[in-house]
Amino acid sequence: MQISLGAAHSCAVKTGDELYCWGSDEEGQIGNGAAEQSGYATPLLVRSELRQVAAGQDHTCAIKTSDGGVLCWGRNFDGQLGNGGQEASPSPVNVLAPLAAGVDEVAAGDRHTRARARAPRSTVSATITTLKSRARKAQ
Repeated sequence: MQISLGAAHSCAVKTGDELYCWGSDEEGQIGNGAAEQSGYATPLLVRSELRQVAAGQDHTCAIKTSDGGVLCWGRNFDGQLGNGGQEASPSPVNVLAPLAAGVDEVAAGDRHTRARARAPRSTVSATITTLKSRARKAQ
């Protein structure tokens, strides 16, 4: 079993690749498709076929067992979901390339996410950057 703790929510990947989350869900960080003010006092099955989870302050990310792609959900004010937007998502969304497949490890912080992907002959690290930084560079 692998466990990760956010600011007010927790998630665990159980043997068999099932992800359970519980606690605060105000920003949709539980990942069951609905943001709930009251949260969940008991573990809720979110999804199966996930091998590692990382809980940030108000968002959560996990690695898919099928292709090593990253899914994220919850708060997205700073682009921490890596899906190209800044809207919160109470349901898992795919992180865009280069983290769409082949990821070995994911970590979530306050308002950021980091993933490590292994290339065939070297190790490549990529950070999910915020749209604010991209917007500033484009101007």
